[in-house]
Amino acid sequence: MKCFLFGFMIYIYFIDKGHQHKIIFSTNGKIKETDLITGKVADLLTNLQSVIHSIDYDYKYEYVYFTRFEQNDILRFRYPSEQPYISETVTMADKPVGVAVDPLSSHVYLTEYGTGKLYRCNLDGSNKINILKDDPLYALTLDYSHRLMYYSTYLTGDGKIKRARLNGTEKQTIIHSSHRIYGMSIDATENQLYWMEYTSGDLKSSNTNGDNEIKVVSTNAASTNIGIHVYGSNVYCATGTTILNVTITTTTIKNVIYSDPERIFSVIFYTEKCKYMKENVFTRKHNCAIDIQLYS
Repeated sequence: MKCFLFGFMIYIYFIDKGHQHKIIFSTNGKIKETDLITGKVADLLTNLQSVIHSIDYDYKYEYVYFTRFEQNDILRFRYPSEQPYISETVTMADKPVGVAVDPLSSHVYLTEYGTGKLYRCNLDGSNKINILKDDPLYALTLDYSHRLMYYSTYLTGDGKIKRARLNGTEKQTIIHSSHRIYGMSIDATENQLYWMEYTSGDLKSSNTNGDNEIKVVSTNAASTNIGIHVYGSNVYCATGTTILNVTITTTTIKNVIYSDPERIFSVIFYTEKCKYMKENVFTRKHNCAIDIQLYS
């Protein structure tokens, strides 16, 4: 008889320098990568004819998903690849600004700025449904291990971060702000939510229920902050033409790790080690902790 052991998780953190560690980021009409070890920069896709406000990565099937605001669609491409990168359409959307992947259920979530609608579809774009409607929507991030989504809205000077179940139910406001919030990321292991206030340039944090809100650091660049991605104790954020690494330990350290000639919009951290997933082994999106269900 098979016995299932629930609630037992092993968190494995890799610090092997032999693995590749890269930042994938977007500028106007381009998606690029920079190698954090070698410093090499490469174009992945060009001539995309749109600002790319949001990028996410599916480690399970190895696709990068991204929004094209001006072209009204969500696209994806295989990554990494030995062949030239070619994108394919996942689904159409009205001014999409946020995209996030749930690998546990093989779903993609997306936000439409103008309509205030938040959609869910399969990884290939099929079975698309509207799961909630709200004020104009911006940032989106998932805590899929707890089956929760976090998204930001903005209306007449009132910025909010809201939380709901992944099916759109139990919606609640957890953060009130006088600033627009264009970028959010979550450390599900430490139950910490991070976001950037667009007009102030402040990087802020709270518990995932909205308690204990603090200012982590100022980026010193107002009205240019969108992309943000948390990996362990590192917060990678795009501010103007630079990418910052804010390290949060006993002290907070802020370093510029990359500068580009163009403005940077979205940013994610990619580590090669997360490719090695087997059945019943999944990576948590923002810190690549591995949840392993043990069976006996």
